[in-house]
Amino acid sequence: MIALVISISSAWVYLDASKHKIGKIPGEQGQSAGLWWLACIGLWVYFFPAYLLKRAQLIERARKCPQESTHRIFKAIVFTVWGSLMIMGPINHSLGPTLPSCDDDDSIELITKIINGQGLQFVSLKSISEQGYNANSGLRACAAKVITTSGDMGIHYSIAWQNKSKDQFGIQLQAD
Repeated sequence: MIALVISISSAWVYLDASKHKIGKIPGEQGQSAGLWWLACIGLWVYFFPAYLLKRAQLIERARKCPQESTHRIFKAIVFTVWGSLMIMGPINHSLGPTLPSCDDDDSIELITKIINGQGLQFVSLKSISEQGYNANSGLRACAAKVITTSGDMGIHYSIAWQNKSKDQFGIQLQAD
């Protein structure tokens, strides 16, 4: 949500600056509408308020020497999408791997190996539901119905990290 607010407000800065023809005047200090956007994306907490504080002064300066921007709306859309990706990439990466869900393909594959290792022949998993999740302990509790060649049975299983830094998890299985 924060990334979206930063991205949209930064795109607004670009649209506002380009609408008022704010831009870099040759031989003078200043920055283009696109550079204002980039500054806001890069360090929003500083540059967004700075733009708002300088806005009236920048508009007045632009009246004397307007700088045209082409394809403003298209650029704003591209900036919003690209900005969101730029912001979310590092955020998602810093969060690290996420524990697989109860119905994740990797979870089902591991359950299949466990069931087949018990001498049963796994067919499918039905009615999968999450019973609870504790982010602090990295534990997810699940329930499902296992169909094997020997019949059906209800199971409860938990998914927990074995080595989060290597994105390795394990499953403990308990038949009802």
